[in-house]
Amino acid sequence: MQQNIREPKQKRAIEKKECLINAAFELFNEKGFYNTNSKEIAKKAGVSTGLFYNYFKDKSDIFLEILNRISHKRYLKTEKFLDKLSKENDKRKVLKSFFIENIKLLSELAFIYKDIETIKKEYKEIGKYNDKNKQYIKKLMMDLFNKINSKENIENLDIKCEIIMTTIDANYILISKIENQDDKVKFIDEIVCLIHDYMF
Repeated sequence: MQQNIREPKQKRAIEKKECLINAAFELFNEKGFYNTNSKEIAKKAGVSTGLFYNYFKDKSDIFLEILNRISHKRYLKTEKFLDKLSKENDKRKVLKSFFIENIKLLSELAFIYKDIETIKKEYKEIGKYNDKNKQYIKKLMMDLFNKINSKENIENLDIKCEIIMTTIDANYILISKIENQDDKVKFIDEIVCLIHDYMF
């Protein structure tokens, strides 16, 4: 019988929950979602498996908590980036720095993102959460387009934003796999140029 999930209130309980989240993050990144189980997470966190189930329904629940934290950081970075992009004259430079920053983030979270497409099909809550994140980023991008082109109506704005987001995401993965640094820089320059010309 599953225990009731509770939110810790006391400092020690909050610290134990944080230990579980940190342990899960490390294991998911090291081994992937499917090769990690709740017993291993609890062991790495130095707590009992029973305590794990006090705070999380299962490993998908703790994965969702991790995604929530990552997404919050990405929201803040994306908001800052889009605001800077709307104000700065050298938009290619802003795009490039954002691109490089996100490639670094992706390489640090490679195993988490590697499994996400499969996970979201199997675990509906994670799928819904992932879709909600994408819609939020798309709205930010649509707001940017409207801000930059305030005097004209942009045709197929929804489709344009979807193309940009998909292009960026696909190329993060591709670029993160390039080992030669010179080739990586050239690839980033080309993709930044392509996105810049499409957007502006």
